[in-house]
Amino acid sequence: MAKRHSGRDIPRLGTGRFCFDPTLYLVVNRNGARSWVQRIHVHGRQVDRGLGGWPVVTLEEARMIALENRRAAHRGENPFAPHAERKTFGAAAAATREANAGTWAATSLKTFDSIMRSILPRLDRVPVRDLTRADVVDCLSAIARRSISQARKARKAVVQVLEVAVARDWAETNVARNGALDAALPMLRESADSHHHAAAPYGELGGILARLGASTAADVVRFIALTGCRSTEAREATWSEVDFDSRTWTIPAERMKGDRTHRVPLSDAAVAILRSQPTGRPFIFVGRSGDKPLDPTTLSKMTKPFGTTVHGLRASLRSWCADTGVDDAVAKACIAHVHGSTTERCYQRSDLLERRRPVMADWARFLGL
Repeated sequence: MAKRHSGRDIPRLGTGRFCFDPTLYLVVNRNGARSWVQRIHVHGRQVDRGLGGWPVVTLEEARMIALENRRAAHRGENPFAPHAERKTFGAAAAATREANAGTWAATSLKTFDSIMRSILPRLDRVPVRDLTRADVVDCLSAIARRSISQARKARKAVVQVLEVAVARDWAETNVARNGALDAALPMLRESADSHHHAAAPYGELGGILARLGASTAADVVRFIALTGCRSTEAREATWSEVDFDSRTWTIPAERMKGDRTHRVPLSDAAVAILRSQPTGRPFIFVGRSGDKPLDPTTLSKMTKPFGTTVHGLRASLRSWCADTGVDDAVAKACIAHVHGSTTERCYQRSDLLERRRPVMADWARFLGL
């Protein structure tokens, strides 16, 4: 073990390298100049990095800098990289939660926290700038061996975290969004046929909606049925997304499953539901707290006795469209599904909003709303 030197030794040391702390050395060159160097392991590699010259940088200052660098390396960070490059997946996850704490429902936050607990042991200390697709595949594969559904949720969470990292310039790309991930983890692909949500026959849906009673939760269920949207899209809707003049609800891309902005034509019945909600709140439909979206389980409990799920309301609309002769492209647009091949979509970019308006008006009348 190298001899440890003290501050009194600095002026009289000759040419060479001298140890002052476990990772801190003083290098004295032939001209007598003295400079601090730290030797430390970063991501499994030995790194020597200068910390400045003595006496401009005192022994106490050099020790303090070296200690902070050791702590950073222990956290899995690269203490010598620019600040942004030292941000870990754990830090990005915390930033993601903080950014969404005011908009996500309580259950969404709990799900995110639970998923992070299963991911963090593997990715927590990995700098997001150094995170590779292989790291993500290994992590998700381990979760998939326990539960495919949990692995799908985990992948969604990883995508969200890395989106925040990219937005803050902590990472260059979102490696969880690459198509190669689908090839490596085919079991995590979700197709329309992967599972079916219970749905009531559309001929019975009007009667079911009428029996839901009067409550905010019932209003949300009816609104979902009228618009063909997903539960989260309705529960987290804000007043800024609604244009009463054009009778259009515009859901931003970041709230859509397909990451594409979706415009929804509002029927008279849908507008009436919106008009009946109190304003001045962060969300259109809120729970008892008055500032958070309704819990999705509240909606599920309302529809379950009638043999349908909230998501199944979309299937009822789609089946009605098919049986009443609605054009396939229009029907798919009503529930925010894409139509045609990739090439066709490159040329046909309309969302068919005006063609959907009469369809949704007829659907509302069919439901008796």
